[in-house]
Amino acid sequence: MQQCHISHHEPNTLIDKLIIGAYIEARSCKRFAKLAPISKHP
Repeated sequence: MQQCHISHHEPNTLIDKLIIGAYIEARSCKRFAKLAPISKHP
């Protein structure tokens, strides 16, 4: 896993948090997409 620099001063802190949140959300969506075909629920 790559290390990144996270800002500790506004306004860059908010931007960094939003980017990290979007990355985590995208990873979650990829996992759900792989699980959907084997799910027993419609």
